[in-house]
Amino acid sequence: MSGQPAALPRDALAPGGALALVVHDVAPATWERCAALLREARALAPLPATLLVVPRWHGQPSTRGFEAAMDQALAQGHELALHGWNHVDPLPAAGALQRLRRRFYTAGEGEFAALSRADAARRLALGRRWFERRGWPLHGFVPPAWLLGADSARALRDAGFEYSCTLDRFIGLRGQPPLRAWSLVFSTRAAWRRGVSRWWVPLLARRLRQAPLLRFELHPDDVVYPGVRRCWLALLARALEEGRQPLLLREVAGRLPRP
Repeated sequence: MSGQPAALPRDALAPGGALALVVHDVAPATWERCAALLREARALAPLPATLLVVPRWHGQPSTRGFEAAMDQALAQGHELALHGWNHVDPLPAAGALQRLRRRFYTAGEGEFAALSRADAARRLALGRRWFERRGWPLHGFVPPAWLLGADSARALRDAGFEYSCTLDRFIGLRGQPPLRAWSLVFSTRAAWRRGVSRWWVPLLARRLRQAPLLRFELHPDDVVYPGVRRCWLALLARALEEGRQPLLLREVAGRLPRP
């Protein structure tokens, strides 16, 4: 997954630039909040979203009601992508930096941060079969917390997906160079994090005004806290007013220039 990120003009993916609405951690336990988030976003415009689905969220099985909701989401023009298998980091973190990234920053949810290549390949295959049994198309894999260890990256290259993402890059898996594309993401686990996010994310959005892709990477609790909700809705409305075209992540992958 290494390589020099491509430096592209704003209109490289779409005239006026592109935006991607991405909803993380989609599972039965979170779906009510995710659905509310989508309703808020689609009140601005009929936006398509890429939903990052976790088959066994924290070890819990799926439900028929949730899967019916995913069928409906597909019918409405959304995309489903694989977001890990259970969204839990199973291995101990060695060293202060690893503990910071995998325990404090992600609350122990960086599932693919330190897996062996074999274990990563097994989980990717399980996720692909889970999608196939439900008849859902599958184009992309986004690791939980965007943490992808070296062995997991090797397994992903062999797994047949079209794209992946890290915090600051969109990665086409069909030979394209990675695209530098920072995530607009909020942290909501504590009041001070929410306050910092409401300051930092608009600042980052202004710095990215000329970027070819704006990634609105939202989580279920982003609809719960009014200040956070108002912040991302205002940024999303501004991006639409500036003429950015909403794209699914699979559409972004399809528009990346080939070398």
